[in-house]
Amino acid sequence: MDTQDRIDDLEQQMYVACSDGDYHSMNLIEQQIEQLKANLGTSLLDDPYATESKWDTESY
Repeated sequence: MDTQDRIDDLEQQMYVACSDGDYHSMNLIEQQIEQLKANLGTSLLDDPYATESKWDTESY
């Protein structure tokens, strides 16, 4: 499994966590995605489809 496949898998997991209202898991998955994207030279800030949970759920 290459890095992009791993990112795609994690994005699917994030979708499920979001659907379940599991904000803690969303934050953990988001961090994993950010680390993988950093290895690719991209960022969630560059991704127009990235969730905003990093900013919205810090109080949870």
